[in-house]
Amino acid sequence: MNTYLNEAMAEQEFLTGVITRLRRRKLLIVVLTLSLFLAIGLGIEMLPKSYRGAASVAIEGQTPSAVQVGDVVRDSPFDDQTLGTELAILQSRELLSDAIRQTGLLSKPEFNPTLQPSWQGQIVTNLRQSFAAWLPTREDDLVVTTSEQTQADVLDTLRKHLKVTPIPHSRVIEIAVTANNNKLAAQIANSIADLYITNHREYKIAASREAHQFLDARIGELQKDAAAKAAAVEKYRIAHGLTTAMTSTLLQEQVSGLSTQLLAARARLAELEGQADTAKRSNPQQLAEVLASPTIGKLREQEATIAAERARLVATYGHNWPALGRVESQLAGVRVQIAAEAARTVQSLPNAVASVRANVDSLSKRLTDLRAQISQMDEARARLTTLEDDSSSARGVYNEFLTRLRSIDASMAYGATNVRVISHAAPATSPSFPNYMIMLSAGFVLSLGVAGLSAYLTTQPKGIIGTNDIESLYDIPALGMIPFRTARTETLFDTAIEQLLNRLVLLSEQPPRSILITSALPQEGKTTTAHALAEAAMRRGMNVFLVDADMRSARALRPRAPAPTIGLGDVLRGTANLHDVTRNVGGGVQMLPAGSPRGNPTSLMALPTLGRLMERLTMTHDLVIVDAPPALVGGDCEMLARTVDTTVMLAKWHSTPPEAVSVALKQLDAKRLAGMVLTMVDSDKIVQFGQSDAVVFSKRLHQYYQHRA
Repeated sequence: MNTYLNEAMAEQEFLTGVITRLRRRKLLIVVLTLSLFLAIGLGIEMLPKSYRGAASVAIEGQTPSAVQVGDVVRDSPFDDQTLGTELAILQSRELLSDAIRQTGLLSKPEFNPTLQPSWQGQIVTNLRQSFAAWLPTREDDLVVTTSEQTQADVLDTLRKHLKVTPIPHSRVIEIAVTANNNKLAAQIANSIADLYITNHREYKIAASREAHQFLDARIGELQKDAAAKAAAVEKYRIAHGLTTAMTSTLLQEQVSGLSTQLLAARARLAELEGQADTAKRSNPQQLAEVLASPTIGKLREQEATIAAERARLVATYGHNWPALGRVESQLAGVRVQIAAEAARTVQSLPNAVASVRANVDSLSKRLTDLRAQISQMDEARARLTTLEDDSSSARGVYNEFLTRLRSIDASMAYGATNVRVISHAAPATSPSFPNYMIMLSAGFVLSLGVAGLSAYLTTQPKGIIGTNDIESLYDIPALGMIPFRTARTETLFDTAIEQLLNRLVLLSEQPPRSILITSALPQEGKTTTAHALAEAAMRRGMNVFLVDADMRSARALRPRAPAPTIGLGDVLRGTANLHDVTRNVGGGVQMLPAGSPRGNPTSLMALPTLGRLMERLTMTHDLVIVDAPPALVGGDCEMLARTVDTTVMLAKWHSTPPEAVSVALKQLDAKRLAGMVLTMVDSDKIVQFGQSDAVVFSKRLHQYYQHRA
C-alpha cells in the first residue's frame, strides 16, 4: 500500500513540477505558439488547391427485367467478393482509359506529366538518353512508343486522384476524383460512373448472347435425344410383352393360391408317410387311416352289435346255450372282414403316398415357374421405368432449354442492368484540399505542443538544481546556493558567502579551524568561493590564511593570484620558507600560492611536512582555508582532506553531473564533510525550474537587496 502511495505521490510531484515549469515559461510558450501557428497558416494558404467530385453508383439485388431470364444469366449475391469485383472493375485499365478519352485528360497538364515536366524528371530523361547511346541494344528489349508511355503516365496519375469507396451498410459505391478544377473533377467522376453502367449493360447483353447461342446449339441435340429415347421405350415394351393385361399382381395371386395348395399337399404327404411307417411296426387295425375308413366303421358297428347280443345271451342263458354258437359264428365272420379290410387299406398306403408326392412336386415346379416369371417381369418393368424416366428427362430438358431460349430472346431486346447511378457529381464550391478547419486545428495543436516541449526542454535540469536534490541524492547537508558573481548580483553573492560562513563557523557546535574547499570537476568556482570566504572572515576581524593547494591548474585560469615560481610545493619539499613565499591578496588576506609541483603533486601531499604545515597554520591563525584541486583529479584532494577539520564540496549549478559528485564524495572522509554548496547559480533561470529554494533569488528579494544596497 505504501509503495502505491509513494508512486502516486511521485507522479503527482512530477506533474506538478512540469506544470510549474510550463507556467513560468508561459510567455515563451505563447510567443512560440503564435509564431509557429502563423507560419503553418501561411504554408497552408500557399498549398495548391484541390477540388473533389464524387458520383455514387448502386448495385441492386436483382436485375430489373420485363421477362424472367432465370438462371441463364444469374445475378451474383452482394457479398465481399462481389464488392471486390465491382471495385476492381471501377479501377480497371480499360474503363479508366475510356474515361481518359472521354474527358480529354491527355491535354490536361495536371494529369499528363509530359505537359509540365519537372527538372528532376528532365534530368532523369537526359541521363537515360545519354546512356542509351552508349549501351548495346538487343532484339528482346522492350520498345515503348511515346503515345503508349503518355497513356500509361496519365493512367497512373488518374489512379492517384481517384478514390473508390464502398458506403458502409449499403449497396452504394462512391467514386471520388480530386483535381485542381472543380468542374473537371465532377466531369471525370460522372464519366467513370456512366462507363461503369455501360460496362455492366454490355456484359449482360454479351452473356445473354452467349447463352442464346449455347441454347440454340443444344436444342437440336436435345430434340434428337428425346425422340430416340421415346422410341427405345416403345420398342422395349413390345419386346417384353408389357403391353398385355398380364401384370405382376395377377401372377402374385396365382403364386399365393399355389402356395396354399402346396402346403396342404405337403401336410397330407407327411401324414401318409407317417401312417405307412406306423403300419410297418404295429397292428394295421390300429392305424388312424384304418380307423377312419367308412367300411371298417360299419363293420365295427356290426361287431359291436353282435358282441352285445352275445353278452346278453350269456347273461341270460349261460355259456352252454345252444343258440350261442350261431352268434359267435357271426361275430367271427365280422372280425375276419375287418381284418381283411384293414390289410387292404394298409397295402394301398404306398400308392397314396406316391400320388400325393407327385402332386407336391407338380405344385412346387409350377410355383417356381411363376416366381421366375414374376422376377423377369419386375426386371423388365424396372428397365422400362428407367427408359421412361430417361425419355421424360430428355423431354423436360428439351422443353426447359426451349423456354430459356424464348426468355433470352425477349431479355436481349430489353437489355437492363442491375447497377445505376444514384448521384452524379456536381462541381465543388470549396476545395477538398487543404482542409482549413482540420489543418489549422492540427497546426495549432502542433504549434502548442512544440512550444510547450521547447519550453520544458529549456527548463530541463542538466545537473543539480536545488538543495532538495543534494539532500535526496547524497544524504548530506546542503550549505546553500551561491549565485554567479556579476555586478548585478554582487549583493546576492556577498550575502550567500556570509550565510555559508555562518553555517561553517558560527553555527557549528565545534567551529573548525581549517576548511577545505573542493569540487568534483574543474571550473566550478572553488577559487572564487575560497577567496570570498577568506575576505568575509577578514571583515569579521578573523586572522585568515588562504592556501592554494591546486598545483595542477593552469595559472591563466587563476587571475586573482599572480603566478609565482615558488609556493606550496617548495615548502613541502623544504626548499623554501613559509614566510618567504606568503603573499598578501585582496582584503588583507594572506595566501600561500600553489607554486610548481616539479613532479607528481600527490607524492608531495603524502609527505609528513603537509601535516606539520597545517598544524602550524591553524595554531597561528583563526581560520585556514585550503583551495584544493578537484576531487576527481589525481589523489591530492584525498590527502589534503585528512589534514583539515572540515571539507566543503562545491558543485556547479545546473551543470555538474550528479554521478560525478557521487564518485567524488566517496573519495572524501564522510565524517569531516560539512556539506555541499551549489555555485554559479543563475538567479534568473533558477526560478523557471520551480524549486522551493528558488524563492531566495526571486525578483522581489532581489529588488530588496538592491534597495538596501
